[in-house]
Amino acid sequence: MKKIVNILIFVLLLLVFGSFMFTFQVRQDEVAFLSTSGGTPEVIKGPAFKLRRPWPFQTLYKFDKRVHVAETDYEEMPTADKSPLVVQFYFGWKIEDEGASKFFQSFRGNKGADAEERTNFTRDLVRKMVQDAGKAEVQKLASSYQMAMATDSNATQEQWADMEVRVTEAVQNQLTEQGRGVEVKFVGVRRVGVPQKNLDTVLDAMVKEWESEAETVKKKADEEAQGIISKAESKRKQLIAQAKLEADKAEQAQSLGAATNIVQLKENEELALFLLQIESIKKSVRSESTLILDETMGPFPFLKGVKPELAPESKSNQ
Repeated sequence: MKKIVNILIFVLLLLVFGSFMFTFQVRQDEVAFLSTSGGTPEVIKGPAFKLRRPWPFQTLYKFDKRVHVAETDYEEMPTADKSPLVVQFYFGWKIEDEGASKFFQSFRGNKGADAEERTNFTRDLVRKMVQDAGKAEVQKLASSYQMAMATDSNATQEQWADMEVRVTEAVQNQLTEQGRGVEVKFVGVRRVGVPQKNLDTVLDAMVKEWESEAETVKKKADEEAQGIISKAESKRKQLIAQAKLEADKAEQAQSLGAATNIVQLKENEELALFLLQIESIKKSVRSESTLILDETMGPFPFLKGVKPELAPESKSNQ
């Protein structure tokens, strides 16, 4: 019984190792190359399950065909005015769906290199292309301090975005011309800065830029304030002139009425005097007030000598 168990275990192990040596599987996100005796490899795109002969008769290479993301060095690059700018790019690349065989054949290293070595070679190749294309674009920039202010300026951010597109196109063109079978999906700017030795110069330039913007804003605010003051002053003068005109009209009307009243009062001077004295009494006596006066004070003496014919009731009875 023990011998039978050992035989079964041996058979199972033989099947496992045999399947490992004589079969292989390719996943959905992989592409495989099966090379026979160093010849042109067969391209196998997943998903697939295939038979193969063991090494050294056949060699299997499997690559991940998803997007690989990497980044360049944080390197100092000169701008158009020779001021240095430190920039780091990131990029994504993948094996072309229709150019997989070109990708495998473009490797110029050791023909026996495995899949990892070939992938690293391609990544380093694309990294150098991105770095070189990025330097060429940075050299077109006006100055380092303007580009270092990317977070404060929408225009500068758009300039970076346009540059990323141009770098992507430049790298893709190089890969296509060289027949690498690689597609660059994107290139972006990861970090932007200035060297420590130039930091003071950049900060001074940024301060001058901010002061210039502040002066422009202040000048605009002063102009708007002056306009508001001018409008208010013009409105004030207009209202004063209108009020003066209305006062002159009212004064003329009052003068005309007063002249008419004067003519009427001159016809009866005693009545006029009587009305003035009555008005004086009204102004002297208020509600809930007590006046203690001598009969010779104020307008009161005239009450003793009021002629009946001057009293309003007597006059109305006539």
